[in-house]
Formats: sequence, structure tokens, C-alpha cells
Amino acid sequence: MLVSSLRRIVRDPLILAGRWHVAGTTIPVGAVRLDHAARGYTKGYAYPGLTADELAACLTFPFPATRESSVAMLAGVVVISCACGEDTSVSGGLGDAITCVCGRVWRLRLVLDLLQDQGRSAADAVP
Repeated sequence: MLVSSLRRIVRDPLILAGRWHVAGTTIPVGAVRLDHAARGYTKGYAYPGLTADELAACLTFPFPATRESSVAMLAGVVVISCACGEDTSVSGGLGDAITCVCGRVWRLRLVLDLLQDQGRSAADAVP
């Protein structure tokens, strides 16, 4: 009788900041996928600490939604080339007022558009 040693893929807010991982390990599914993609081959690929079945489970895991998607600018410099001909360099958070020397006031907004949802066009995705 063959006994499967496949560990489940789980998430726990107290482990790896809530990232999906292989149960009983600190191996994030996302890290396995990034490593697999970076190597550019599929034959003979192995990941330390995972069985072949666990590796296959990581590579096909559907990543169910667990939160609203968002974007944050953590650090960076923005240069506003104003219509007046002046450039204003600023660093700060999204939504902060940016005032040009000419008096025009700008606000930087970032838009995050979903283009594809797990192989389906975003237009076909169920809201």
C-alpha cells in the first residue's frame, strides 16, 4: 500500500506573514514558483525539502483571493514636469499634494488594473 507524504498548502497569518506555504515548513509557494521560473527548465527540477508531488502542487496552486488587491509606493522620487516649464522633484506618499513654484497643485495617483486572473481575462473573471 502506497502512503502519500503530500503536505497540504496552507496559510497562517502568524507564519511567513500569511503567505501560502507547505504545511510544516517555511517554504512559500510563491518562492517555489519564482525559483522554478528563474531556472527556465522543467525536466529534472527539484526544490529542497519538497517531494515531487508537493512540488507539482506548488506549481499548480490556484492562489485563492485572501484580500483586496492594492498598490503602495514605499520609496521613490517623482518629478513633475509642469506645463509652466518648471520641474518639481518630490518624495512622499501617494495622494500628497505636490505644489509647483508656479502655484499649480498636483496629486499623484496610481491605478492598478487587473489584466488576467489565473489564466482568464479579467473581463471574464467573476467579481
